[in-house]
Amino acid sequence: MQTNQIAPRNETARRPPWRDPIVAVAIAVILIVQAIVVWRALPRAIDHDEGEHLRAAAWMASGKTLYRDFAENHTPFLYMILSPLAPTSDDVVATRHYVMVARALSMIAGIAAVFCIAAIAFALTGDAMAVLLVLAALLATGWTWLRAVADVRSEPYTLLLFWAGALLVVRASSSSSRRAILAAGAGIGLIAVADLWNPKWPLESLVILGLYATCLVRSTAKKIVASLAIAGALPLAALCVALRVTTLRDLLFFSFTYAAAVSRWYRGAVTATSAGGFAFCPNWLMPWLAIAAAVIVIWRRRNFIFILLLVLATTIEVVFLYPYPHLWPQYLVMWACVIALLYSVALEAICNAIGNRPAVRAIVAAVIVIAFVAHEWQHVTTSTGERQWRTMADLQRRLGPGETAWVRPEELPMATAAGSYYWYAFDDQVPFSLAYARTAAANGFLPPLGDDDLPPCRILRGIDAQHVRLLDGRAVRNLPASKRCMAELLQRGTIRRIPNTPIYEVVR
Repeated sequence: MQTNQIAPRNETARRPPWRDPIVAVAIAVILIVQAIVVWRALPRAIDHDEGEHLRAAAWMASGKTLYRDFAENHTPFLYMILSPLAPTSDDVVATRHYVMVARALSMIAGIAAVFCIAAIAFALTGDAMAVLLVLAALLATGWTWLRAVADVRSEPYTLLLFWAGALLVVRASSSSSRRAILAAGAGIGLIAVADLWNPKWPLESLVILGLYATCLVRSTAKKIVASLAIAGALPLAALCVALRVTTLRDLLFFSFTYAAAVSRWYRGAVTATSAGGFAFCPNWLMPWLAIAAAVIVIWRRRNFIFILLLVLATTIEVVFLYPYPHLWPQYLVMWACVIALLYSVALEAICNAIGNRPAVRAIVAAVIVIAFVAHEWQHVTTSTGERQWRTMADLQRRLGPGETAWVRPEELPMATAAGSYYWYAFDDQVPFSLAYARTAAANGFLPPLGDDDLPPCRILRGIDAQHVRLLDGRAVRNLPASKRCMAELLQRGTIRRIPNTPIYEVVR
């Protein structure tokens, strides 16, 4: 699976981006605009999943045990990165600083991942214009940009691990250096760490593994052993890091078994928060455009096998491994990365077909930059709202010492306890988990709670009358017993609605 099947014929195309003045200026404009967008996006409202991850890290920092003291279905690596940053109080200024620093780290990782993809595009095509197109396609704001670059999630970090590893393997596959096979082993090790951390891209990993195998077959036995040792050492080291905060048994259940069960259930469930097909995919990454680009790549026969295998892998995952058509935005981040890479190879083929002259390249670069700036202009000129931060500050003021809140994680004050083991994904994952906890697979892992064991019914029975102070009215939508208890609490005057919010306060 060679990646350098046909070298570009035009000498201009062989120059790295920083030596191609047309492309260098275009890339500089895109990066300046991206820097402004990133700066303006740092203090934006917290997304639901961001709230989950930020609070899980804060609770770990306060001494709570992951998976046992509060529900989670993700690996602990992100929380281990964030927990040293977590505030020790619910002061909103400290919380805001924590959120912005955490987002800055995610954005650094996400943008670095995009640069790795751009480097692969250059390695495959030898054309700096391919780098420009990858940057424009993946740094343009949208759902995939949020999930792959801007949000506090595992995706920015694991995309960096995956594509940095892929870059090492791709470069090694076209290199005759004696150290190339060792670098390829490190690349496979990084991809293995990404799969351990965020196991969403098994088929793309197999494609890169196949490319790695072509490196092994032309190497000596001694180098093969050394390369495989490096490849195995990295995920083993990552596993040892994870076991500092949890047990292997809990890690396997909560991060893989439980998460897979949620995904299988969700495939057959329709919720108000799901979208059909590629609804979360930006217009410039839609399947019909990807098909057109694939036709161009096949027509010009430039590096098409490797690219099309990646496209096939991510398409199979989206349609068959994920709960298609009820997709979440994060299911499309690898699709976006691979399709951007496909576009870069197609663009190089087009530029060579029409003559890779400076005037042509200047026009192509100008079109890409103008489209990018026009798309980003609203984000460059629009200020971020402050409503969520004011709501969080108001909720924090209502909580006394030791009181907890059963509130959606995007509005839950940062260091406040959650009031229940199940504290996020109230609409879907909590109803499923209450039922799944009673199965043999979950026995000994999830607490055998029922709907009437959640805070509204406990308060009605007088169990948490001096403990849980805030209840989220949105949390009970798909929880019939809790919904009835909330209605009765309201009728009795035990709770009252906080003005301009869907949140209720227990009357003291």
